[in-house]
Amino acid sequence: MCLNSLYWFGRYRELANRVDEALGFMHAAGLTLDHPIMQTTDFWTSHECLLLPYEQSLTRLDSTSGLYYDCSAHMIWVGERTRQLDGAHVEFLRGVANPLGIKVCFALTLLSSGYSFTLVRLIEIFAVV
Repeated sequence: MCLNSLYWFGRYRELANRVDEALGFMHAAGLTLDHPIMQTTDFWTSHECLLLPYEQSLTRLDSTSGLYYDCSAHMIWVGERTRQLDGAHVEFLRGVANPLGIKVCFALTLLSSGYSFTLVRLIEIFAVV
């Protein structure tokens, strides 16, 4: 057996032991497979609103509320490539009722530049009134 295989075997055993310890803790806390919390899960998705034709094709009108939802994910966000205040991505997201996010990176938080204005403006644009 090569040394590299021994390394990965050791890593696997370490991970397996940690999973076993976690399962033991859950059992001691009363969380068995029969517990209701172990039978279901909430699963949420999110991604950057990058490809507008894709997002538009998955946008639907909710017949009960009259609001539009982008059904490609639960939460849609703007980031480095899509947060131009006068851009199509921001305009598209203004029209959907999904929870919206704004990726805040180091460049966006520099107070000495116009980026802080961009962040504040995006918050104002996406704010629910």
